[in-house]
Amino acid sequence: MKKGVILVAVICIAIVLALVGCKKKTDAGAITNIKCEDIQNQDEKDNCYRQLGTEKKDLNECNKIASQFKKDLCYSSVGALNSDITTCNKIGNQEAKDWCYAGVGSTSKDISFCSQARSTNIRDLCYSSIGVAKKD
Repeated sequence: MKKGVILVAVICIAIVLALVGCKKKTDAGAITNIKCEDIQNQDEKDNCYRQLGTEKKDLNECNKIASQFKKDLCYSSVGALNSDITTCNKIGNQEAKDWCYAGVGSTSKDISFCSQARSTNIRDLCYSSIGVAKKD
């Protein structure tokens, strides 16, 4: 049960981190939305597109990310949120791919997706998460 809670917490943290990148403080300290393409700093721009992709559950936004690592994280979040295993298969980074499989498995409550993760730890967390959800 503890592992299932940890998996859910990790997925929630990943989604929260993905959502952090697309806000800008004004001089008055208020936070406002801005267009990602208007951001000059590439790292911040990538974070913005990652947030937008996650919020919209849209790979088109992820495809605008320059950093392959951040693009893989965006794909992982969108794949998990959409319960779409084909999105996971497009991820180059194995750990991000494994987390995507685990996310799809957890959201769909289907252990067959968990088994695709190469990491034993991630796979076991996925199984545990589904067991907790199904009260097995």
